[in-house]
Amino acid sequence: GREFTFNTACSSSANAVLAAARMIAHGRLDDAVVVGVEVRNQMSLQGFNVMMLLSPEGCRPFDKRRNGTVLGEGVGAVVLSRSPPRASQFRGPRPFHWAGGANLVDPANVASSSAEMIAAVMCRALQDAGRKPDDIAVVKAHGTGTIANDRAEAEGMRSLFGDDPPPFTSLKPYIGHTLGACGVMETIVTLACAADGFIPATAGFAVPDEACGCRPLTAPLPFAGGDVLLNYFGFGGNNSSLLISDRP
Repeated sequence: GREFTFNTACSSSANAVLAAARMIAHGRLDDAVVVGVEVRNQMSLQGFNVMMLLSPEGCRPFDKRRNGTVLGEGVGAVVLSRSPPRASQFRGPRPFHWAGGANLVDPANVASSSAEMIAAVMCRALQDAGRKPDDIAVVKAHGTGTIANDRAEAEGMRSLFGDDPPPFTSLKPYIGHTLGACGVMETIVTLACAADGFIPATAGFAVPDEACGCRPLTAPLPFAGGDVLLNYFGFGGNNSSLLISDRP
């Protein structure tokens, strides 16, 4: 079959999912396997270290005391298909459905994205899915634990959703920042938890940051179903949002 490689920093495998979904929607593919891979890389490690983006204490997204991220490794795969699996074929949790997504590039800063562009890519994903902000049950934030990115993402969410955004969480305290793989890795973790009936809290969060103006989940959230918005932002200002639901 056709093979493609995506290299857009931390949004790489999210963009691969987005591209695969669009190719299926336009009849170019019937099925796609999207693989996200990130292994230890000394150049990446030193690059984050030089920019003072690594925390010696652990990743604490949106916490006022946060001082950087922790890198992770991972390999994961998701399958997208034009036809929903029959009951006899499906052995895992209930299937989720692709609703829509978007990618926008913010050229203003090579290392981080603006709140305006973050709000814009989430808005574009909602439009692509035919959803309204009130339809979103939960947001999987990019939540790197760095000062600038967490504030920009929080401001972007408040710009789109208002001062009381949907419940949101970050998974990086659990698995680290898996960089190019995080689009697939964090989608898998989010949907696996949702299939088990909950959305995990943001580990390490304790002290709200007034500059963010909102706080992530501090306890697991029961999940009975609905639309999940997943954010992934990369160096070079490459921003992606995916919308996945347990309803067609």
